[in-house]
Formats: sequence, structure tokens, C-alpha cells
Amino acid sequence: MAVTMYGLLLAIPVVIAIAFVSTVTLGPVTLLLPLSVFLFATYLLPVGFGNPYVTKLVRRHCPSAGKSAESFVSQVRVQPSLRSGLGSLLEDADDFGCLSITASELIFEGDRLKLRLPYEHIASAELKNIGLRGLFIYGPRIVIRTAKFPEAEMLEFGERSSITLNGSQSIARNAFKKLSGHLKSAKSGSVAG
Repeated sequence: MAVTMYGLLLAIPVVIAIAFVSTVTLGPVTLLLPLSVFLFATYLLPVGFGNPYVTKLVRRHCPSAGKSAESFVSQVRVQPSLRSGLGSLLEDADDFGCLSITASELIFEGDRLKLRLPYEHIASAELKNIGLRGLFIYGPRIVIRTAKFPEAEMLEFGERSSITLNGSQSIARNAFKKLSGHLKSAKSGSVAG
């Protein structure tokens, strides 16, 4: 619920700007002020998703999360989903935690879910836009389809440490680039071996 409430932080300035322009005469300010406040709020969309709060929660049990090139503050969504009911409507993550991309496996350590996924158990990995929820501009998620992994058919990892849109996009792409490099190494090693 606390994560969801962060969305109000971005709505408040927009509502104030609209209320202000409704009290002044029609002119350039009545268009530019709400538009510029809306664009600024959009730029800070990760704050509206509660990323500062999520980062604080994750770092309680994993202080190194997001502080190295191999570690990321992340959310995970598992298929089939672990959540149901009202909770799944408010937040699409099954868990928040530390995603580590090591040379041999993907490790996720959350408070509800802990998993180790060797690269040979990954059938495919791709970046996927989160769609309307992120206004089609939030950082993409890493979607992993598994093979020989009974815990899940598919995993979606989304970064949760940024406070700006460009930070979100950069972190997500860097994580995917690191994962892709390890997957290529693992596949070429298994072909050679």
C-alpha cells in the first residue's frame, strides 16, 4: 500500500497546477504551466512507482543491492503468479529484492522469494516495454523464459532503484546487456564443451 501511495506525490503538483490555472484568465500560462508540471511529473515517474521506498526496503536485507555493476534493486513477477486478489491489482510485482547477475547464474533474493537460475535453464531473454502502466516510456523489463526450471515458466525482472525515467531505462538496459553477455558465454561454452 505504501508503494502505491507514492503515486499521489506526482498527482498533487498536477492538481495544484490545474487548480491555479482555473483561477487566472486564459493565456499562455494556462497551457504551459499544467503541461510543464505534467512533463516534470512524468520524468519522475519512478518516484510515483515508489522506487525510493522499494530501494530502502530491499537494502534492509541486502545492503549491496544496486551498488555494483552485477547487483540491481529489482522486482520480480513470476508466471504463474504468486499473487492474487487486491494485492495483484495494486502492485504487479510478486516480490522485491536484489537481482545479481553472476558469471554462472541469475540470483534473486527477496523477502518472499529466493531463486537461483543457472544460465543453462534459460531458454530465452528479451526486453519488454511495460506498456500503459509506464506510459510506454518507463525502463523495460527483462523477460526470461525458462527451460528445465520447475519453479516458473517465465520471470519478469524490472529495475526499482531509479528516480528518473532516463535512469530507469539506463539501468534496465545495462542489466540486460550484462545478462546477454553471460548467456552468450554460457551457450558458447556448452557448444564447445
